Amino acid sequence: MVGHEGTWLFGPQTQQLGVLMPTHPKVGDKFQAENVPNVPREEDEVISVAKTVTIGSHTYRDCVEIKETLSDSKIEHKFYAPGVGCIKEAETDGSLELEHHEVQLTR
Repeated sequence: MVGHEGTWLFGPQTQQLGVLMPTHPKVGDKFQAENVPNVPREEDEVISVAKTVTIGSHTYRDCVEIKETLSDSKIEHKFYAPGVGCIKEAETDGSLELEHHEVQLTR
C-alpha cells in the first residue's frame, strides 16, 4: 500500500457507510456499495450466488456475481470467490482478473 489517493474515508467525506456486500447475499438483493456526496453513485444487485469462474488454471466455485449500475448508466459485473474476495471485474471496455492468490492459514 502506497497511499489512499482516489479512495474515500468514512468521516471526512461521508457520514453514511455503504454496504460492500450483504452478509448472506441472495439473488435479487439490492444495495449501494458507494454512496458518497459529490461522487458518482452506484446501484448494486446480486445476480448469482453460484457462479463458476475460471481464471487461468484455477476454477472458483460458488462465486457471487454483483451487477453494478453506475450513475452514468455504465454497467460493471464483479465476481467474488468465497475466502478470496473479488476475482474478476467485467466492464464494457474490458475486464480485470485476479493474477495471483495465496492462501495463508493462521492458528
